Amino acid sequence: MDDPLVIASLLPPSALLIARSLRWTMCAIDQCFKNPMTSTIFRWVKVLPVSHGDEIYKKAWNLKTEMQYSIDGPVGQVYALEATTEDVLFAGTEDGSIFIWKCNPESNSFPLISILKGHTASVLSLQVGCKSLYSSSMDNMIRIWACGKDGSMGVTHTRDEEHPILALFGMDDAYDKPILCCSCNDNSAILYELPSFTKRGTIFGKQEVGRIQSGPGGLFFTGDGTGLLHALF
Repeated sequence: MDDPLVIASLLPPSALLIARSLRWTMCAIDQCFKNPMTSTIFRWVKVLPVSHGDEIYKKAWNLKTEMQYSIDGPVGQVYALEATTEDVLFAGTEDGSIFIWKCNPESNSFPLISILKGHTASVLSLQVGCKSLYSSSMDNMIRIWACGKDGSMGVTHTRDEEHPILALFGMDDAYDKPILCCSCNDNSAILYELPSFTKRGTIFGKQEVGRIQSGPGGLFFTGDGTGLLHALF
């Protein structure tokens, strides 16, 4: 329950009443969705149910119809998920692949449409922004993917960092310029201006920065391995 409750406690109550200002997050079914009342509340504030089990599987939920169904795809660890408003789902896996599914509302399914290859180690984070997909990996690489004229996705730019990239987070600065925050395993988080990748600054933590979340008014938060949460402007 850390994601929905800790982040929510740091925001002004008024921000929680504006759905478009909230990002989707996840919470275990046995914690946030025990009964109809809590299920309604957590779905209203954009929390997705996650099921824990012994088997390796991927499931999707239709929050309007309460239906759930399995998604065909990789066998192994899935480290990153990212969805778009066009009903496209991306997943980064332990073998460096990125799987892509697109919702078919007629059949109420998520057929696999493509697998992207390029990373040589586990894909740990995915972000969609500026009409592109950004992926980071333990191979120290950030790859930018975009659709070509034939509709297939390919790499348009790569960036090699000194250390493995643990997490990516996209946001806008006070002037509405897109910013990409890259958390590395050397306890730093680097801010880049997109699409030029001009370096805007570096944030240092006492341990690895594993979580980044934006807030209202240009505010964003970082959480590191010490258990501390920092608010930054």
